[in-house]
Amino acid sequence: MKVCTYCMKVDRGLAPNPFFGVCSLALCTPNHMRAKLYAGDYLIGLSSKGLMKRHRLTNPVIIYAMEIDQVLDLDDYYKQYPEKRGNSAGTNEQQVGDALYRKDHRGIIEHIPESKEHISSEAQVKDVRGNRVFIGEKFWYFGKESKALPDEQWGRGLSKLFGKSFRGIRYIYDTDEPAQWKWTKDDLENFKKWLCNFRPGRIGMPFDIKGARSTCGQISATGSCTISAEEILPPRGESGDCAHRALGQREPF
Repeated sequence: MKVCTYCMKVDRGLAPNPFFGVCSLALCTPNHMRAKLYAGDYLIGLSSKGLMKRHRLTNPVIIYAMEIDQVLDLDDYYKQYPEKRGNSAGTNEQQVGDALYRKDHRGIIEHIPESKEHISSEAQVKDVRGNRVFIGEKFWYFGKESKALPDEQWGRGLSKLFGKSFRGIRYIYDTDEPAQWKWTKDDLENFKKWLCNFRPGRIGMPFDIKGARSTCGQISATGSCTISAEEILPPRGESGDCAHRALGQREPF
């Protein structure tokens, strides 16, 4: 069992994509570095120093955490999650859709023409080389409602790691290599308990959405809200486990 963390430079709903009741990560550093993560492992996205400066945050925050349910390749993800397909001329959700790749008639992975995301050859090479999508139906996406790291041992450990301005990914807990642990087993359990203070799902809107607002002035209990297209900036039970939304329940913006 592993816990993997990394720093997010940008948070606008593309990577990760927390919409439709499923958190997906298809186009970011853990994908490009082919993180060795499987069902039951955790991914944690922290604020980078650049994001903190841009949004005037004084302390690092957890932008999201998810327990991975499955890992798919890009083509299978495109087939199995049609609502996540990117379309720059589509709905608000589709504009930040992260299902951007499918196989052509020759079996070669291609970028879909409907989306203008990741259209550079450099970005596409990284995405296709990674060719893995992490999916979690049990997740906590805080976005603009992100929480500062608590003054607990596990939180101080993450904060210390952040202070090193690391790039790439870090496995802070790995049962296969206990000598490399940054967290103890107690740290992991306390982290899970901390997550249980919040309802699973999308709690806030992405940081890098300008003037994001909901129709009722706040994020509803279902995580539903409405934003205008121009507001998107361009390029289970025990042991700390929590109840979460029914599988397959996918909400709109």
